[in-house]
Amino acid sequence: MAPIVEPGTVHVGFEAARQLGWKKGDDVQFGGKSFRVVRCMPESGSADDVRLIISLSDAQDVLDKSGQINEIEAIDCLCLTADENPLEILRMELSKALPEAKVVMLRNIAQARALERQMTSRDIAFTMLVVLAVVALWVGTLAMINVRQRTAEIGLLRALGYRGRALAGLLLGKAALLGLVAALVGSALGTFVAVSYSPKIFHVTAQAIRPQPMLFWWALITTPLFAAAVSFLPTAVAITQDPAATLRKE
Repeated sequence: MAPIVEPGTVHVGFEAARQLGWKKGDDVQFGGKSFRVVRCMPESGSADDVRLIISLSDAQDVLDKSGQINEIEAIDCLCLTADENPLEILRMELSKALPEAKVVMLRNIAQARALERQMTSRDIAFTMLVVLAVVALWVGTLAMINVRQRTAEIGLLRALGYRGRALAGLLLGKAALLGLVAALVGSALGTFVAVSYSPKIFHVTAQAIRPQPMLFWWALITTPLFAAAVSFLPTAVAITQDPAATLRKE
């Protein structure tokens, strides 16, 4: 799907631009109207290479078909369950705006796209689980290294009478604090990259890309808890060691 085309502008296919010698920023005329070339599309090897894409109102003026529409092509983007019929839902919704319209679904294409979305969703879910497992392993390893580097300190504090609960709170609190800092930095950096660069890549959904405050707050809550949970096992091993044996090794 092409980006939104503003009235008075034209998007030119690759071959059409080459044959006509049009470049981005040129003022051109056809059909008795002037247009500004705002985009020369990349080569696609399809009919789009020889097309000129203009707004509907401009196309109706050029073709002298003002106010007339004979067909609207739309992509079915409904994420439905297996027992829901997208055709019936589309007919019900479109009948409110265009009661005289006939709705036809290209079922083979629609089913292929639905299957592709389902496969993509499963792949994303699996990838997220793998990433989460790798991150958990990495954080747990760092926690184990941190505990081993402070074995003597932990043994000395235990010998001085500090209870294991207090030491566990200290170590897990440090892990949670680092998780909070990671959530702040990661959320800020991720939001900046998404808002700054994603609209240049995802033209169709560019207007929907914006900061998500709810995700930010969820990150601030879950990341420290995740870091503390992953660090629990190394912490438990450290505080249950005999302080006398620990200090004797040092």
